[in-house]
Amino acid sequence: MVLASAALADLVRRTTADLGDYPLGWRDRAGGDTELRSGAKLVGTDDYEVWLLCWPQGTSVSPHDHGRSAGAFAVVAGELTELRWPAGRLVARRLDPGQVVAVPCGTVHDVISPAGLAYSVHAYSPPLSTMSFYDDRGRHVLRTEAVADTSSDFDLAAI
Repeated sequence: MVLASAALADLVRRTTADLGDYPLGWRDRAGGDTELRSGAKLVGTDDYEVWLLCWPQGTSVSPHDHGRSAGAFAVVAGELTELRWPAGRLVARRLDPGQVVAVPCGTVHDVISPAGLAYSVHAYSPPLSTMSFYDDRGRHVLRTEAVADTSSDFDLAAI
């Protein structure tokens, strides 16, 4: 069963709340590289997946979509900025801890860590298989890449 972005947003909210109860060390599971974005898959099923990402200051993805997947994400710690290009116009919004963003299938966006280290939880349904990357205006596809399936580092369902 494929989950819509609203259901993914609820899943992200629950997962973020569960992280607050997780013993110290959940941040280490996301990597913690000081220069590169890193992460760990928290949950992986046939229908959806959930990731914990670590964003050092200044890191971003670049304008992209999630292929055939819908998504949602929430900031756990720090601050992120999401960029979108509705009707060809750049719209940026600051996201603080607890804020949840739905990303419907086909949406082109980017996520940036503008000020210090940040952590976020992301969910996708179906699990990511491809991502397309766009020019800096979010208009033209530059390349499409397969997304490698990474084994779960730990599973919040087991907590």
